[in-house]
Amino acid sequence: MVENLYKNFGRTTALKNVSIIFRRGFNIVMGPNASGKSTLIRILAGVLKPSSGRVRVFGYDPWISRRVLMERVSVIYDVNPIPMDVSGYSLAKFYSRMKDGDLDRFMEICRRLKIDEFLYRDIRTYSKGTLNKYSLSLILMCNSDLYILDEPFSNIDRESILVVVDLLHEELDKGKSIIVASHIPFQKIPPESNIVFMYNGEVVEKGLFRELSYKYSLASIRIKNMVYDELNKYVPVKLLDKICIGGEGLEIFSRHADNIIRILEKNGIKYAEIYPDLGEMYLKIVLKRIMLSR
Repeated sequence: MVENLYKNFGRTTALKNVSIIFRRGFNIVMGPNASGKSTLIRILAGVLKPSSGRVRVFGYDPWISRRVLMERVSVIYDVNPIPMDVSGYSLAKFYSRMKDGDLDRFMEICRRLKIDEFLYRDIRTYSKGTLNKYSLSLILMCNSDLYILDEPFSNIDRESILVVVDLLHEELDKGKSIIVASHIPFQKIPPESNIVFMYNGEVVEKGLFRELSYKYSLASIRIKNMVYDELNKYVPVKLLDKICIGGEGLEIFSRHADNIIRILEKNGIKYAEIYPDLGEMYLKIVLKRIMLSR
């Protein structure tokens, strides 16, 4: 939980009155570079002290109780302080003992990210992409309650991003919680994920992915084998913001999606919810804000 958070660096205000409730499960903080994401992550991890405001992680103040929190939390920073003159495998063995990590899980993740061939080389020889994948492998082998990942997709290819997203879903299925801060949109977002959009040190929008998708007319309700006149027998016109009529049926865009779904389910009408790519939402919310500020 973050409440009325400010962070100043001299005369520069990096965070301005930021309030966020991080939920159990998947939390995503999106925004362009210099929007305050990394500063927020470092405050959540207890590395930076807030200028003012209230921050709690599992009920603890991270700045005061960082050592206690790090027993339950694993963090990747945008720049990771990793020793360079040891092999990747040697550091992983040490880290697994320190953080109750599963070395077999680490090796599995490295294979899936196609970096296992580099593990016996010194870390200083790794490319930026390999180093980022290696850092992710270290963190995700740990048995932590919360994973905080700052820019986990930087410098890695699209195929590897998909693998990382699959790995995150596996942790979510185990009941873990995740906070991802990124300027790179990605796919496979669960509808109940908590989304926060930041720009220029401020929160410009926040909410569940499902709620924001319908609010900005990006998600739709698709009904096959139905014509418009038949739909009107069940759903009042006032609930419909926009409707597309195609050869296979209807596609409904509405801010009143929950009401429409209740009506459809009550009448036994089958439907599918179609959600947008996170990139579409990013374009509509954040880039629009950037253009308006110029």
